[in-house]
Amino acid sequence: MVLPVAQRAWRIADTALIADASGTRVATVTPDNKIHYQPVTVGRDYGKEMDITTGLTGRETLVANPTVALTEGLTVKPVIVQTKEPSGAPDAAHGGAGQSGGGRKGG
Repeated sequence: MVLPVAQRAWRIADTALIADASGTRVATVTPDNKIHYQPVTVGRDYGKEMDITTGLTGRETLVANPTVALTEGLTVKPVIVQTKEPSGAPDAAHGGAGQSGGGRKGG
């Protein structure tokens, strides 16, 4: 019998998620410190956190509280923020850029 591989989900803060006319996405910071909006699929919603089932690799730097001032391609200066990892979660580090604070989400 072959069992299906469990889908990996990345848990992020609900404040990092953007849901608008452009779809469901997160603001990431590219290696050259530019804002990029990445489409994602939300899995389970835990209230203040939610699982992202597609769209992230686990190595992105996420903007913790994106604002309308953050436009695609805007250059920012990331600030690393350490967060506590809940047991059983792949990684719950949340990040941000520019005026929003920041961090690296790893896996």
